Amino acid sequence: MSEETDQSLPVSGGQADFTVTLKGGGNTIDLTKAVRSLTGLSLKESREMVQVGTVVVLEGVSREAALRAKEVLEAAGGHVEVK
Repeated sequence: MSEETDQSLPVSGGQADFTVTLKGGGNTIDLTKAVRSLTGLSLKESREMVQVGTVVVLEGVSREAALRAKEVLEAAGGHVEVK
């Protein structure tokens, strides 16, 4: 993960809750496994989320949880946005 990405998210005092959005990506099998591990959803529900395309994976999470989710999803080949 780049330092630029870390610096783009507020460290403290600003936004406390973050939303992690998956905007598609490569291998759907790897992304399905990543979504399942992050959300605790069933295999079917995780696969459906990945197949939709752009979908909110996590919302209302801490900065650390958002960065961790971004790391996991990008490692699985996903394109991720954190707000």
